[in-house]
Amino acid sequence: MSDHDGGTLMREAGASADPVPSAGAGDRPTVRDTAIALTVFLLARALSAVFLLLAAPAQVALTDSPDHHVEGSLPASPGYWDVVTNWDGQWYETIATHGYRTDPALFGPPAQRNEMAFFPVYPMLCRGVMAVTGASFGVAASLVSLVAGALAVVLLARWLVRTRGRLVAHLAVAGLAVFPTAVVFQTAYTESLALLLLVVVLTALAGRRWAVLWGALLVLGLTRPVLAPVALYLLVLAWRAHRAPAGDERRADVRPLLVSVGVAGLATAAWPVTVAVLTGIPTAFTDTMAAWVKAGGLRGGWVAGIWQLVGPAAALALVLVGGALAWVRSRRPRPDRPADGLGTWGPLYLGYVLLTTTINPSILRYSLLTLVPAEPTRRAVTAPLARFGTRGVVVAAGAVLLVEVLLQWWWVRALWVIPGAPVLPP
Repeated sequence: MSDHDGGTLMREAGASADPVPSAGAGDRPTVRDTAIALTVFLLARALSAVFLLLAAPAQVALTDSPDHHVEGSLPASPGYWDVVTNWDGQWYETIATHGYRTDPALFGPPAQRNEMAFFPVYPMLCRGVMAVTGASFGVAASLVSLVAGALAVVLLARWLVRTRGRLVAHLAVAGLAVFPTAVVFQTAYTESLALLLLVVVLTALAGRRWAVLWGALLVLGLTRPVLAPVALYLLVLAWRAHRAPAGDERRADVRPLLVSVGVAGLATAAWPVTVAVLTGIPTAFTDTMAAWVKAGGLRGGWVAGIWQLVGPAAALALVLVGGALAWVRSRRPRPDRPADGLGTWGPLYLGYVLLTTTINPSILRYSLLTLVPAEPTRRAVTAPLARFGTRGVVVAAGAVLLVEVLLQWWWVRALWVIPGAPVLPP
């Protein structure tokens, strides 16, 4: 089955129409598209490297403490290969260097913060690179992130060329590459690998390549805890396929989609079960996660946090506004929407994040996994200039990219580099 045939599965889950004329949608990706996406990604990573080097002298020396884990110690004014291992990277370094500890005392009660909160695929890949090359953790982790990120943006660009047209595809990838938190595509974080696996999941889903989809779900389940919104997305597609008119080919997708939901469920349980087996404590993973869920005394997601900070009226208003927007979107006519489904995946994923993560700046980093985090802003800015054709769209998109770059410098300087006692995670 061709990619164009496979796209019909996603037709009902499309994104909002772009102000750029959609005549280019359905373009065939070329080697030139691959080269453009890869070049944009690498140039963006070079710029991020400059930002890291310029900001690193402000960082203080760090040692391990109950509130902030450090593998050994980090010097003041660290070099590039040290500063890329900040924050969660220190936990990944511990895992890549020493493996996972199973001492029962770590799991309480009460449980301490420990490395079982970090899924194994990424640090084990880093460990493999270290073993093969003799490289330090910083070099190995950065290499894994860069390679995974490069593959992800190339696959994403080629997919978007098919579904949205060449211009929109490359603008979307550029917006992702210079997004304020895109620095993590070259640091010791899992975003690059998770992005790659999500692109594989969504493209396999669009092409009805079920075995590839199921394999990617299993690996993703051991990489990052994002399969709950993926499973919900699959359920939405299954429901829409079930409601399709008699004779519509999508009706045949209901069963494999429900199987995919089951695979996602098994993959979600894989790491918690593994932790239980390794430690001999059935609740070791959930106890560990409970030890991590604290930020300024708040508990629960953003809705619960707003309830605690502002009051129930504000939290209820947030829920009602979100529900109203979802209802309006579900009732909106669907003609000429791209077949990639990102207009459904992105809001659904962000809604899950808002419900399950505490209030902190990491929401900007999590939004990378919408795959096209800057697209809503770009569409809003370019819409008034679309009547001027491609030139007006490119000029407006360039302005959005410039703002993203400036915000990325702020993010590196204010959140990634640690000038004193660590407070807010990036």
